Amino acid sequence: MKLSIKGKETFFNNCIKEILKIIKNGRGMMPGDLVSDEEAKILVNWLEEMK
Repeated sequence: MKLSIKGKETFFNNCIKEILKIIKNGRGMMPGDLVSDEEAKILVNWLEEMK
């Protein structure tokens, strides 16, 4: 399946949101609140730069 540039960007943005949600809320055996809100913003900015 090929995604257009816009499709890839949307997919990547959704992945960033999901990663942020997991970091903040936890998942499975991973506890939530592993990072502060400020650290989460830094991580999201870094991930956005990597796309």
